[in-house]
Amino acid sequence: MITYFVKNKKRRKKSKVFWPGFLVFVLILLGLIIFLGVSNWKVRKKRITLENQFQILNQKIEKLEEETQKLRERSSLFKKKEYLEKVAREIFNFKKPGEKVIVIKRENFLALEPEKEEKKLSILEQWLNWIKKKL
Repeated sequence: MITYFVKNKKRRKKSKVFWPGFLVFVLILLGLIIFLGVSNWKVRKKRITLENQFQILNQKIEKLEEETQKLRERSSLFKKKEYLEKVAREIFNFKKPGEKVIVIKRENFLALEPEKEEKKLSILEQWLNWIKKKL
């Protein structure tokens, strides 16, 4: 009987040692799961922002490719003699031999300026009259 009591006493000690070790293991495992969950959430958030930036950059690339295509087409125009003549006529006012140039002048361009000054004076006079009435 004494041996039975001694055996039960040893078993009780083992069970007491087993529970704290098991609790520590569960807490470590729970901490590990929480840590991995938080790090996964952060990585997912970062991935979403990078995907958005990737889409924006792809759109910019497409726009730039369209612009380069337009510029290539435009640069091919500069190689043509007809286009160069057109630009020289419109911008630099060149002419072919035997052509006549007609210049159209704006009429009364300078005559409009004094009318504006007169209106300004009349507005100024109105303000002065208003101030005189108030005083």
